[in-house]
Amino acid sequence: IFLETARRSHNYNQYALILETGLRTGELIGLTWDCVDFENEVIHVEKQLVQTRKKGQKYRFGTLKNGKTRVIAPAPYIMQVLKKHKIAQAEQRLLMGDLWNPGEFPNLVFTHKDGSHYSQPTIWKEFQDILAAAGLEHHRVHDLRHTFAVNSLRAGDDIKTLQENMGHYSAAFTLDRYGHVTDTMRRESANRMQAFIENM
Repeated sequence: IFLETARRSHNYNQYALILETGLRTGELIGLTWDCVDFENEVIHVEKQLVQTRKKGQKYRFGTLKNGKTRVIAPAPYIMQVLKKHKIAQAEQRLLMGDLWNPGEFPNLVFTHKDGSHYSQPTIWKEFQDILAAAGLEHHRVHDLRHTFAVNSLRAGDDIKTLQENMGHYSAAFTLDRYGHVTDTMRRESANRMQAFIENM
């Protein structure tokens, strides 16, 4: 329901990317085209766009949480979404002409219609607008990242793979955070095996 509603806005691509890769918001708004490798169908997560807490400070590129860069291989359809997005962005840039204003961040994947960078509060506000339009209850943007993690495990990814995709500092942390999912999967597996034995 959320994605169906997001499709009717100009925000669908960025939320689809979070749901399929587990990117943090800062990583999303700081993603640049040179980090999207269409040939090898991977995304290099190397930095995030952050604002220092000092009053009046501008946004800047910062290191990732835990300082760990990573390479994500998303579902092929996400790479197709990004290809179409790049074309649409180029068309928007031509349409805006001299009004296109990327400021200090000229190569961002996701921008406002005038080329300027997103902020985390703006992403949050747009996310809440989509939830309201979809008739869904309040959630955090970060919850999309948790949805990715749960879906990955249910799709068969192991904890180590999920840890690397999420950018967690250790597999133990990932297991502690999402161990309940694997417990549920084990119970479901046991129930399937029971049903199989009973039907023999």
